[in-house]
Amino acid sequence: MGALIRVGWMWVDNRRDRNLQEKVLAGARRYRSKFGRSPNVCYVNASLLDRPEIECQGVRIIGASNIPRHHFWMGVAEEESVAH
Repeated sequence: MGALIRVGWMWVDNRRDRNLQEKVLAGARRYRSKFGRSPNVCYVNASLLDRPEIECQGVRIIGASNIPRHHFWMGVAEEESVAH
């Protein structure tokens, strides 16, 4: 199940020397420096995951078909929608 992000931030990272988790964590650091809090959800292109979602250091990484490759839609999900 997805998580509702009312306001998010799009991070683009097409570097080939980083894996998915490294890209998400780099984006999360940048998000934290810009907004003063850490994201807890990141939507990525569904083709990057072998299952609907994974977790990486407190960030739920969720596959979605409407997210372009190399793009990472990050934000803070509402608590009630984060529950698995």
